Amino acid sequence: MVDSSNIDFGSNKFSNIKDIKKIRETMEEIYLQSMMVSIFKVLPTEKVVIDASIYSLRKDANKVIKSIVVDCHLALGAEKLHAMTGYASGTNKMQFGLFIPARNILFQSSVLSVVDGVEAKMFEFYLPDTIMQLERRKYVRLQINELMKPIQVIMAKESKNCHFNCYDVSANGLSFLISDSEIKYFHKEESIANMKLIFTGFDQEILLDARVVNLVPVKMKNGQQYKVCMQFIKISNNNKEWINWFVVKNMFTQTEMELMRFSV
Repeated sequence: MVDSSNIDFGSNKFSNIKDIKKIRETMEEIYLQSMMVSIFKVLPTEKVVIDASIYSLRKDANKVIKSIVVDCHLALGAEKLHAMTGYASGTNKMQFGLFIPARNILFQSSVLSVVDGVEAKMFEFYLPDTIMQLERRKYVRLQINELMKPIQVIMAKESKNCHFNCYDVSANGLSFLISDSEIKYFHKEESIANMKLIFTGFDQEILLDARVVNLVPVKMKNGQQYKVCMQFIKISNNNKEWINWFVVKNMFTQTEMELMRFSV
């Protein structure tokens, strides 16, 4: 990995951690607290993401962690697990991305071995020499690009429903773009009740209250626009968890492309 101490993935800033003692301590904590791990592999023809948990930490004679065994019994869909097993069993030591949402930790590793567990396959990964941890934010933010299905933001303005396409989103807030002529309808610190988010293709609608925290001018190809940055102030825990799940699942394509740039 490169020596830079900070790496930007979209609007997320990650810190590079290369201290092997700290990496081992972090893995021990993740294992002891039974944190969920998402394993992902993005190829030109498909994206495979499966959920897992750390089954064990394999150590040498001096009780130093050498590898991580993950249990894939949480994985949904036998075809995804089969695809992951095929990639892991290859001779080219293909790299996988691993993400721990509870700690916002991201790293790459290759598979040392594939083990048949009681309930599902288990993968043994090499201990990484670098991990990356999200800075400042509690939740990862996802920028919605043209390859993704849009998230509609619907709210009442001037006694009518207004529709906007989400620009980026996290479990804590979102932003969307408005035209120069629409800026007069938004004011910093104003609260908007009963705002609706529609996640196209997921059959998911979320109702919440939000507050405008910033209005940022941005130059776009079609002229001056403004980014309305909003913080959620009333949202159920279930909806917050669902948005975080959505963000984590969809960030992997962008993240692995970025990781490839920072791999030796």
